[in-house]
Amino acid sequence: MVLAQVPMLIDVFTQIIGLRDSDGFWRSWTGALGVFAFIGWMYPKLDADFREGLARIRAEREKADQPDEPPQLYVVPGVDERPEREIP
Repeated sequence: MVLAQVPMLIDVFTQIIGLRDSDGFWRSWTGALGVFAFIGWMYPKLDADFREGLARIRAEREKADQPDEPPQLYVVPGVDERPEREIP
């Protein structure tokens, strides 16, 4: 990606130093080269992040669609054992 920015940097610095005058044609082409290089570098990263986010959202939705499991009761012997009472 940095290599694609080199023509733009050369264009800017040669104009700053006064070696030549840069016109709109060269500015457009060197800028377009830098933009397309940035898009080519960034697109796969964004695509992977978006796919990961979509997978996470789908997993959460599937989890929400499943019925809730009943809570598990843990019985500690000797402590939680209570005699059953009859309801009058």
